[in-house]
Amino acid sequence: MKKIIFLLLLSVVFESKAQTLFTFEDAVPSNWTVTGGTLSLTDRTYKEGSYSLEWTSNANSVINIPIDLKVLATNGTLLYVYSPKITNDTIVIRFKYQGAVKREARILCNFQGWREFNRTYVEYKDQTSTRVDNIEVGLHWNKKVLGSRKILFDNVEFNNTTITSRVEGPHMILDKQYLCIGKRYSGDSAYTR
Repeated sequence: MKKIIFLLLLSVVFESKAQTLFTFEDAVPSNWTVTGGTLSLTDRTYKEGSYSLEWTSNANSVINIPIDLKVLATNGTLLYVYSPKITNDTIVIRFKYQGAVKREARILCNFQGWREFNRTYVEYKDQTSTRVDNIEVGLHWNKKVLGSRKILFDNVEFNNTTITSRVEGPHMILDKQYLCIGKRYSGDSAYTR
């Protein structure tokens, strides 16, 4: 009897974890939708496993991810994003509840290759606990760069226990208006959050 209860509890833990962790090894999540673009799996490059998610985007493309998530002081988002070329486009991630934006993050595509995005939910100016029922990922194009856009994601975790003692690099400057105030980066550019 104890063994059955243990197995049931274990399956609940893994089931709830699977709702916030996306590894893209088997298929594009069936509840993810995209307007103005396509989502597919690719083995061209990846961070973990054998596949990553490829987002072919036009200028108005948005990915919608329905999710049931409680934003706390102990969790955050960890994901890997791949930019095949430097475009200076901006990936905008909006964490919403009942249509209202509760958190917003930006990733500047000023890099080529893989980049880790690791942000706790208390690093934003609004540090209150909240629920999230939809995550919206959009791509704001740099109009000076011509051609199509493909962005890859891998190992996306929206309920990750993140390390708060890290030092952010200059790529985080774009998000300074959304983050808490306090010095964390001492480089050529002043970065306060």
